[in-house]
Amino acid sequence: AEKGLAPAMYAVGRLYDRGIGVPRQRAEAIRWYEKAAGAGFGLAFSALGTMAEFGEGMPRDLVQALSYYQHGATLGDARSQASLAFLYATGKGVARNTKRARALYAKPATEGDPRARYNLALMLQSHDGGPPDFEKAARLLEGAARQNHAGAMLALARLLDRGQGIPRDPVRAAKLYVRGHRLSKAGSGAAQAGGPAVARRRWPRRAADGLKRFSRAMRRALQTELKRLGHYEGRAHGFLNRATRRALGRAIASAQ
Repeated sequence: AEKGLAPAMYAVGRLYDRGIGVPRQRAEAIRWYEKAAGAGFGLAFSALGTMAEFGEGMPRDLVQALSYYQHGATLGDARSQASLAFLYATGKGVARNTKRARALYAKPATEGDPRARYNLALMLQSHDGGPPDFEKAARLLEGAARQNHAGAMLALARLLDRGQGIPRDPVRAAKLYVRGHRLSKAGSGAAQAGGPAVARRRWPRRAADGLKRFSRAMRRALQTELKRLGHYEGRAHGFLNRATRRALGRAIASAQ
């Protein structure tokens, strides 16, 4: 009977964890997550693992986080599997094992977890844990980009510009580059070190510097896209000049 109540226990824990409708109380969140985990609810292990990994409501303990994620992964929880894969990929709290990480990412990526799709796609672009597979990487990034994963949009833009694993399309790459950076800034700007004001200054500069790794054809398409958005008035020549940097900054700053 208690197992049937596990999702409700997890939901109560999440309310306390996020401070939704009640004062935020991490200790109370942990109590409810532990009750749900004790009833065999995989998502609760993922939540506890995250709190242990980042020291939220409990001392930061990567070994404990690893244990929570392992329990959740054993229960088939996709978030736990993706988080466990990340620890193996980075060697946080466990000996680095990229082959194991690839294997762990596979299930949640197949089930549509955007973080797993993105991280596995990055591994598939190198010999990290196995041979490269750019076509599979592109498919995974396409899926994550459709789920509004900003990092996936930017990674897919690079593949489109180079024609790796997907037909070359500098125009689409440019559109994804702008959209990805606008989405990143809107979703994460306030969380950057130094607060929102610092983030507003840093994000456009980071985006402009990133253009150095793209082809002139893509930058020319980017200038055309910025002109369409009303932020650029110059000629689409593909050179990374001050006007292009400023226009890109304005496009990113306009993100809500």
